[in-house]
Amino acid sequence: MKRKVDEEKELRKKQKVEKMNRGCFIVFEGLDRTGKTTQSQKLQEYIAQEKVKVHHMRFPQRQTAVGKSINSYLQSSLELDDMAIHLLFSANRWEVRKTIEDRLNSGETIVADRFAYSGVAYSAAKERKGMDVDWCWNPEINLPQPDLIFFLDLDPKEAEKRGEYGEERYEKLDFQMKVRNKFHSIIERDSANWIKIDATGSIDDIQNVVRKEAMKAIKEAAGKPLGRITRLKS
Repeated sequence: MKRKVDEEKELRKKQKVEKMNRGCFIVFEGLDRTGKTTQSQKLQEYIAQEKVKVHHMRFPQRQTAVGKSINSYLQSSLELDDMAIHLLFSANRWEVRKTIEDRLNSGETIVADRFAYSGVAYSAAKERKGMDVDWCWNPEINLPQPDLIFFLDLDPKEAEKRGEYGEERYEKLDFQMKVRNKFHSIIERDSANWIKIDATGSIDDIQNVVRKEAMKAIKEAAGKPLGRITRLKS
């Protein structure tokens, strides 16, 4: 009997340690050419310098089985039904769900360039019948919920002026305007922790804000269980 009690105590102690050591899930969202890749990579480098285990991810994960089809679609070499490609984008996130959770639960912080929110905003912006924000959101429910989401907000007309704009399927001015509106709608209805940043600022100024908020989130996440994406508020 005493041995069983001791084993249960050890299990609870282990679970408590795992919970206290959890890494933080940080995501950068926004339109194309708003600086997400630059800012997320710079943040990953800074966190590593602070002696915190960290891993950078970029969505879609183009190297996976599903991701290869997505890459062909984005490069306009493959045509797919709008609903089908949306579900493929979601499946791509589900492909790496366990990897994300394992890394976070091992104490590693993840900095991601895009996640579920881009998938919803871009698909809903197509304004196809039956593909509103709620329909697009449903496949994302129960994926890991980020602890912090930076939304780099930029007028699409300004993004259009930046280098390499227009190389991929979705980089069209009219469409990006619709995407921006969908993002704003999602932010209003989502329960996640969003921080909106004016992406017209300098790289260093934006990074300074990002670092301060990220380090605070890392400390707070260590003592909380990992959340799940839930339904949007009405």
